[in-house]
Amino acid sequence: MTGPGENACQRRGVSCGACCGIYNLTLGEDDRSRLIRDRTAEFANVDLTQAGSFASYRQAREAVEAGIPRFNAETYVCPFFGIPRGRDSAGCMVHPSITGNPHSQNFSFYGASICQTYDCPNKERDVNLVYSDYCSRFPEYARLMADTRFFNLLISLPGFLQTLAAALDGDPAERADWLSRLDALANARLLAPESQAVASFEFRRFTNDEEELLDVFGHLNQFDRVRMLDTFRSLG
Repeated sequence: MTGPGENACQRRGVSCGACCGIYNLTLGEDDRSRLIRDRTAEFANVDLTQAGSFASYRQAREAVEAGIPRFNAETYVCPFFGIPRGRDSAGCMVHPSITGNPHSQNFSFYGASICQTYDCPNKERDVNLVYSDYCSRFPEYARLMADTRFFNLLISLPGFLQTLAAALDGDPAERADWLSRLDALANARLLAPESQAVASFEFRRFTNDEEELLDVFGHLNQFDRVRMLDTFRSLG
């Protein structure tokens, strides 16, 4: 069920942030969480009324994080992604709802106009938050929610979102087998190197042809790739 004010970026204590570049850093989950805590602690010293305070924080954090290898050198990593003041889950620490300044995201690399208007392809297509509801069942919520290539495959199945909604809202016993097969695909995809570095910007073609699906699971051995292909087809 969707709570008041929820969207795919922020759900029931989980959040995404892939578009902010956090998954472009070659860090494990523990180190990524530690980085977010460090950012949050340092940003607590920022004076929200002073432009120079924002700039100093950004320059200092970019310098500290410059040595962390990136999966993609062209994808920017925004140091303003942390735990906003008064919130429990990670998000934009300079969002206007936090700072009270409608232009505060101009202190970031992308600027307010981009930050406030950009929606990732998956968020745009999951208008009723059905897939987001599904992804929130996983600790790796953001990596599934922002993985456009994987979602493109799923929604190529006729009526996928309607079937998923029925599986999540109906009798669990009736839909347990269908969900377990979908879970198998999701868990296999999470093992892919491409999933580790998700950024939400990948625009892929809508297709469920065998070549594309086998490539999405290209990190698996041949036997497991074929098994995932069979599992995928069984969902339609």
